[in-house]
Amino acid sequence: TLVLRLDTHTYLWDFGDGAISSELHTSHVYEDNGVYTVTLTVTDNDGDSGADTLAVTVVNVAPIVEAGPDQAANEGDTVNFAGTFTDPGVLDTHTYLWDFGDGTSSVELDTSHAYADNGVYTVTLTVTDNDGDSGADTLAVTVVNVAPTIDAGSDQTANEGDTVSFSGSFTDPGVLDTHTYLWDFGDGATSSELDTSHIYADNGIYTVTLTVTDNDGDSGTDTLAVTVVNVAPIVEAGPDQTANEGDTVSFSGTFTDPGVLDTHTCLWDFGDGATSVELDTSHVYIDNGVYTVTLTVTDNDGDSGTDTLVVTVANVAPIVEAGPDQTANEGDTVSFFGSFTDPSVLDTHTYLWDFGDGETSGELDTSHAYADNGVYTVTLTVTDNDGDSGTDTLTVTVVNVAPTIDAGPDQTADEGDTVSFAGTFTDPGVLDTHTCLWDFGDGATSVELDTSHAYADNGVYTVTLTVTDNDGASGTDTVTVTISSTSGQVPEITQIFITENINENDIATLAGNFIDPDMLNTHTLVIDWGDGFGDIIALPVGDRSFSAEHWYLDDKPSGTEKDDYTVGIVITDLEDGSDTALARVTVNNLAPEIVAFSTDSGGCCGSAGKREVSIFAEFTDIGTLDSHSATIDWGDGTITTGQIDEAGGAGSVSASHIYTDGGIYEIKLTVTDDDTGSDVNIISQAFTGVRVVDGVLQIIGTCADDHVTINMTKSCKSSRLKVHANFLSHKGHGNNRGRGFEVFDASQINKIVVLVCDGNDKVTVAGNIDITVIIDGGSGSDKLKGGNGADVILGAEDNDSIRGGGGRDVLIGGDDRDRIIGNSGDDILIGGTTIFDIDDADFGIAKVAPEQSFDEPLMAILAEWNSPRDYTTRVNNLIDGSGSTDRLNGSFFLQKGLTVFDDEKQDCLTGSSGIDWLLLFDLDREDCFRACNMHDQYNDDIVFLCEYTNSLNCYSWNTHNSEDSEEDNRRLVLLCLTEKT
Repeated sequence: TLVLRLDTHTYLWDFGDGAISSELHTSHVYEDNGVYTVTLTVTDNDGDSGADTLAVTVVNVAPIVEAGPDQAANEGDTVNFAGTFTDPGVLDTHTYLWDFGDGTSSVELDTSHAYADNGVYTVTLTVTDNDGDSGADTLAVTVVNVAPTIDAGSDQTANEGDTVSFSGSFTDPGVLDTHTYLWDFGDGATSSELDTSHIYADNGIYTVTLTVTDNDGDSGTDTLAVTVVNVAPIVEAGPDQTANEGDTVSFSGTFTDPGVLDTHTCLWDFGDGATSVELDTSHVYIDNGVYTVTLTVTDNDGDSGTDTLVVTVANVAPIVEAGPDQTANEGDTVSFFGSFTDPSVLDTHTYLWDFGDGETSGELDTSHAYADNGVYTVTLTVTDNDGDSGTDTLTVTVVNVAPTIDAGPDQTADEGDTVSFAGTFTDPGVLDTHTCLWDFGDGATSVELDTSHAYADNGVYTVTLTVTDNDGASGTDTVTVTISSTSGQVPEITQIFITENINENDIATLAGNFIDPDMLNTHTLVIDWGDGFGDIIALPVGDRSFSAEHWYLDDKPSGTEKDDYTVGIVITDLEDGSDTALARVTVNNLAPEIVAFSTDSGGCCGSAGKREVSIFAEFTDIGTLDSHSATIDWGDGTITTGQIDEAGGAGSVSASHIYTDGGIYEIKLTVTDDDTGSDVNIISQAFTGVRVVDGVLQIIGTCADDHVTINMTKSCKSSRLKVHANFLSHKGHGNNRGRGFEVFDASQINKIVVLVCDGNDKVTVAGNIDITVIIDGGSGSDKLKGGNGADVILGAEDNDSIRGGGGRDVLIGGDDRDRIIGNSGDDILIGGTTIFDIDDADFGIAKVAPEQSFDEPLMAILAEWNSPRDYTTRVNNLIDGSGSTDRLNGSFFLQKGLTVFDDEKQDCLTGSSGIDWLLLFDLDREDCFRACNMHDQYNDDIVFLCEYTNSLNCYSWNTHNSEDSEEDNRRLVLLCLTEKT
């Protein structure tokens, strides 16, 4: 049969491990053991194919290992191992195990090992493939023993006989070795302890060796030098002694020496130039004194010890004879001759006579004159050169001598003239004190030595001067004075003194001096005080001065602030001789003072319709004779006079008035006296209703629950303010809630004042109103919200909710627990109260500062807070005025305990956006406060992060400044008024 083979073919071997071949006859190497199915596929050119398979079993081959050559090392050295292996199964993975022959191993192919002890170690490397077959190889490591390294310690120095401590140390890389120790102390002694001690019996330099030997017989050594210093003997000279000069003193010394083999020499130095070389000896001192005796003992090494004792040799004092007692007059010279004996012929001596009157002499034979009489004990003291002395006394009796007097020459003068006297005297008792007595012969005397006297009448006078010393002896002398007559002369006023300026109802004092040659004349003083009153005063003989007082009850009732009074003075003597003088007193009017001012309609509460108000005031006036008038400006354009009831500088004012409209009225009372002096006081009075006064929109509520809403509507022509309130009605306008309204031209309003008085009130100011608003909630729990302007909001009493508006606001919680939110803008938040708060005390009772409107302090604080100054300057201006000199708050400051007070209730303050100033007191009371710009696009230079701190949902604060704003660090963002601030 003919078969035509016209097809062509292709071949494909699939070896079962991902490899293929297109050759019909081919070969293949398997990289890993296993059973593989091999397929051959033959395809003709028509696309038809046939296939057949076979199985190939590949057997695993263990790796062949090379551990490396044998090695040698010292114990403790690191031996490196780097094994190799081959495996025909190139896809196999392998694990490694080194067995170092000392019980340790490693699973790293390249590794190292330190042997802790010497020896020959067989090291085996085993390599195992992932099919479990392994190969191994070994090598030998010979580890040589290393001798220990020794440190015997540092050189030492000690005294002979001291205990020297030795503390050696060593290192050995053979950490399994055991060791023995040997100390050789260099003096034949040894020790087998590593830490030991030794006592050297003699001084010298010793080489000390420490040897440490390990259990393999290898050893190391180290040495140190010990320098043993000789110790001087310790000497005891014996106790201190006393003796008289010339006595024999015995000495018996002892000593000890740790160098027991030393030999010694001794030397006593007796302190007076004499010595002895005997240990037991004696000595005689030829003079008294305190002697330091030294015993020195020296050993054969040249070191010596000493000790001292003190020998006190007593001196014998000389025996003194001062001589017999004596008598003399004061001022006489008294002679003294003393003598003495002394057993010590070598002593030198000094002499001291004490004469008993503070005077002395250093001569043995001497003399002395006593300046005063008396009995004097005279003492002679003889002192030898050793300081010992003997004394003896005698008595000198000195007799007093009377002074000798000279009263001066005779004199002549006219009556009334002053005659001078200058006496002299001598007294040998120069220490005497003296008294003098002039008897002028007319009954007058003087105790001055230099004196003068005016005789009142003519005549011849014998004048006696007597001088008496302190011992009672006296001398006298006389002088004659002839006085001529001077009749016919008159008195003369020489000086006038007066209180030139006084207030009415005060006292003026008049005083003056005059002269009159006739000393026996009497005088009469006549005073005309110029106000219709006068005084006549009789002056006694000899008086040449006068004084008087007068009470001016009023300045002249002339309608002037002050008036002058001319005072006339006349002095007349017995012969009708006289002199006159004038003086002037200015008397000032004092204005009256209103001491009480009140109305019968106090407080904020009121009602719609007509209101009658009565006022009552009390006043005083220093001018008890003044008359008074009163006017009352009722604040609504009406001025009336008041009813006056007065007497004796005190009075009262009463008046009444009817108000037709609600609002705030300032009632001004003026009290005026008849001399143009006046006083003014003001009361603010509030009535329910709404009105505009001088650009201020006043909204006054009731004592019930008030609801007030203030809105603004704007058009192209005008803006209008609409006030809705539940206490208003306007031409029938009102909503279904019963609230009427009033409408005002916003362009005529520059401030809004809202007083909602008592009750739980709600006040809301629209956010488009940028006019300054003052809101006072009064008593009750109120909800108060400001507008877009600079606002002042006061919660007053009870628990209030206060929310600021868009401007820089001042928010004051007042008493009780308050919730205050600052809203946008820089706000001041005060949890407590201030002295500037508006309350019932501002209405119906006179002010402490009557010239000040009820809201002036708060408006001044608000003005400064809204000034263009930076934050820190504004805060400092409001704290104490230290920010700038042109501050707008004047003398109104926010200071703890002075103007700002803790209400002692828990408040919750939230600053919201803007840079706010929170005034708190007691953070421990859990007051809530939050001052946060969590994300403030306008003030992103300062961000506050707030987090809860307690179950009351109160907040604490942390500040985080921007990265590079220096201004941030200067901003004050929170002030807590604690004791520390």
